[in-house]
Amino acid sequence: MTSSLAISLSLRTLQLACTIINFAVSIAISIKAPQVPAKVSGVVAISCISLVYLALVLIPPWLKYVPTMVIVVGEVVLLALWILAFVYMTQEFVTFGGCPAFQGASSDIRPSLCSMGSTLTAFTFFSWLIAVVTVGFIITYTLIPVGLKVGSDHLFGNKSNDFTVGALY
Repeated sequence: MTSSLAISLSLRTLQLACTIINFAVSIAISIKAPQVPAKVSGVVAISCISLVYLALVLIPPWLKYVPTMVIVVGEVVLLALWILAFVYMTQEFVTFGGCPAFQGASSDIRPSLCSMGSTLTAFTFFSWLIAVVTVGFIITYTLIPVGLKVGSDHLFGNKSNDFTVGALY
């Protein structure tokens, strides 16, 4: 296994794990909370989008048909969605006065909901951080070299690309 493949698989595995944790915790909050904050539902949607994208970049036969710019745009969109999710979760669950999202919840379930909200906030941050790293890798090792070597027609066209599994190199 080459080092580029190991790095790609490691980053994508971390990204997949954080996405699954975000999905699971946001679903758990949705099930347990008497009133689900709309922003938590947004994390469910962002997690689903992320899972579909990760399936695309982790299944090798599909990669050769995807133009390079589609991968770049997909990464940037995920970066924007995860920072949005992090900002929203911070607004919902992180304040000096406690956990404002579940003020109406009964006192026996409120601490666990707030704890799940804090977990969700942390993992949306980790997802965003991993997205920053993957965008950096794609720009540094794919976008710039391909644009300089073969030109923009290869970036936007249907020409086969040479991505390894994980689509970072």
